[in-house]
Amino acid sequence: GHLVEVLHNGVVLSRLEKYRNQEYHYVYLELSAADRVRASRYAYSCLRQQYGRLSFVLLALAVLLGDRFEVPDRGQQGCVALIARALQRAGMTFARRPTDMTPADLAEKFGVMP
Repeated sequence: GHLVEVLHNGVVLSRLEKYRNQEYHYVYLELSAADRVRASRYAYSCLRQQYGRLSFVLLALAVLLGDRFEVPDRGQQGCVALIARALQRAGMTFARRPTDMTPADLAEKFGVMP
């Protein structure tokens, strides 16, 4: 299988096989087939987009400062922002904007414990 992910060089299509020896958590979502298609189409539409380096720096600064400001949405992708935006296409909602979310936000939303 494949997955769409954000790396330092942007949004790419990768083989799941590369994560075989890594710790990961599978999260099953109760989504309809149509919602899964919407989320997948969005993710695929992001291929070759740039990685949001400035957004990443601003997010780190916002977290360090206790979330005193929102990270501007410049339309670029970060790893969590891509996931959250795709899931929004499937009808999911989040307490924070995708650009303000961290992996911990997704873990909390889906009950994943380290």
